[in-house]
Amino acid sequence: MAMRVLTESEMRQIERWAQATQIAETLSFFDLCPRFVEIPRPLLIGSHRDSVVFIEGVTTSGQVKRALVSVDEPFTPKLVKQHTLVFERRKEPVQALRFIHQQLPDGFPELCLLSHTGECSSKIARAHSIQKSLFKQHAKNGHVYQFEPFTGKRDVDRRLRAPDP
Repeated sequence: MAMRVLTESEMRQIERWAQATQIAETLSFFDLCPRFVEIPRPLLIGSHRDSVVFIEGVTTSGQVKRALVSVDEPFTPKLVKQHTLVFERRKEPVQALRFIHQQLPDGFPELCLLSHTGECSSKIARAHSIQKSLFKQHAKNGHVYQFEPFTGKRDVDRRLRAPDP
C-alpha cells in the first residue's frame, strides 16, 4: 500500500491555495497523489459557512477531494470557529467481503420474495421480483443457482454453475 506523507512545504502551498480560494490547484495536487495520504498536522483547506476547515490524519486522496467540494468560494479568513476532519488509520485492514467470500462455496439459498403470498411457482428464473428476461440466460432447467464473483468459475456452456450435489 503506497502512502504519501505530505511535507511541510507541500502543506504550506496547499494552505496558500486555500487562502486564495484556488480550489482547482488543490484538487490537481491530490489527483497526483497515491490513494493513501498522511497529513501530519491540521491542514487548512478552506472555509465552510461559519468555520475554517482543516484536515488531518491518514486518509485517501478521494476523501480530501470530497471535503474540498464543500468549501466556500471565496475563502473567509476571519472566522472564529474551526472544524477539523480527523482521519485515523485502522489498526487492522477491513475485510468487508470476507464473510461473503466464505459463504460462496456453500451457495445461496433459493428465495422468492413472494413465497409468503402463495403466488410463487417455485421457478427461480421466473421470480416475481426480477424480470424473467434478466436471468433466463443464466438459468439451468428454469433455476438460477449461484455465481462466483471472485473466481469467475462457469461451466462449459457459459452459464452459472449449479451447486455440487
